[in-house]
Amino acid sequence: ANHLRGILALNCPGDVGVRKHADELIATWDDTAVKALYQRYKNHPLIRWKDSIKEVVGVERPTEKGLDI
Repeated sequence: ANHLRGILALNCPGDVGVRKHADELIATWDDTAVKALYQRYKNHPLIRWKDSIKEVVGVERPTEKGLDI
């Protein structure tokens, strides 16, 4: 959702309802929601976590290539 508002401004210009829903969605993604998402999927073999999420959940980044989770 990093660019959600910008994308919606291009795809739905002037749609106040869409902008309101986007703002509500963005407001739900606080640290608690990120931690809950990580706990649910932390062992999923196909998921690789962004550095920003790793910071929130307290996972250290590996220094060697190929060891990232």
